[in-house]
Amino acid sequence: MRLVVNQKGERNLDDKINILTVVANESYEQFVSTLQAEMVEAFGEAGAAPKPVNAREKHIAKRKPLDKLPEEFAILWEKIKPKTRYQVTVNTEKLITDVVERLDRLKIDPPRIVASKAEVTVDKDNDELDYRLFGHGVLATVAARQGAPNIVEMIEDLIGHITPPIKLTRKTLLALVVRTKNRKAALDNPQEFAFQAAKIIREKAIEQLVDGIQYFKDGTWYDMTEWVEEEETVSNRLIPVDNSIYDHIVVQSDTEKRFVEKLKKRTDVCLFVKLPAWFKVATPVGQYNPDWGLVMEKVDAFGDGGPLLYLVRETKSTTVASELRGTETQKNHCGERHFVGALDVDYRVITSADDLP
Repeated sequence: MRLVVNQKGERNLDDKINILTVVANESYEQFVSTLQAEMVEAFGEAGAAPKPVNAREKHIAKRKPLDKLPEEFAILWEKIKPKTRYQVTVNTEKLITDVVERLDRLKIDPPRIVASKAEVTVDKDNDELDYRLFGHGVLATVAARQGAPNIVEMIEDLIGHITPPIKLTRKTLLALVVRTKNRKAALDNPQEFAFQAAKIIREKAIEQLVDGIQYFKDGTWYDMTEWVEEEETVSNRLIPVDNSIYDHIVVQSDTEKRFVEKLKKRTDVCLFVKLPAWFKVATPVGQYNPDWGLVMEKVDAFGDGGPLLYLVRETKSTTVASELRGTETQKNHCGERHFVGALDVDYRVITSADDLP
């Protein structure tokens, strides 16, 4: 919907023109009726309408005093606060085999000199620049350099400056170059070959690091006093709650917002917290900050309450690995090894509060 304006962009206040007509279907009519009922419930028949919310206005989430935190949180915190170190085992022979298999399939062209022609149009009055390509061709292929390049050294330098940096012995790197059937490509275009080899090595090494990772408690832990007393943020990111250690939960996305709204209504959720940004788990692909800590009552088929469950959950818009960004899947895998393997705490990735026990 737009405000009525004339050709000059000025508001038209003529009652015969400035009219909003709504053609409502049944779903719209139901929406309006529900909204009106909620307004009456909140403000009474004669109550005033709520004031508009300034989404950018700052508000504060306040923590309960440390000596008055719920017992459920104290137990949950005792379970998840230990820090860990990780240990990985790399199968060198498998790494070489996996990398060589990919290197053999690479198509690497020798360096070429390419010429392109374009017609460029500049319009100073409208501050526009446009161009049209109408010629493109390879003028020459650059001949291989004299003498064998030190490809092992080139690859070693590249993998040492990627994220995360990877250290392999020169013997292992030499085995990759010697075993590949693509050695001619390595000689014709050593820079491109080394660059592609470094990418493949990183991918395959990380796969092994993450798949075989094991976590062990290192004897240190996060202290409860690190939870800040107040957290300030814009109002549209704060959701008021009763069953947490803060009076509001700060959310970062619509997925988290929907998650919190559902948790507020579940009677089996005794307590939940958004784990702070400083609460991290070390992984080979960077620090991992899990989302939620929860305490739930296990309810049987007859609706009767049972023992309490202490959980850590990660909320994502999807659990399909191919649809997650960057290293998210790998970090989630490491999170599971940390919480389940080292701390014996139930951990899973979910998309909704409906996925909880």
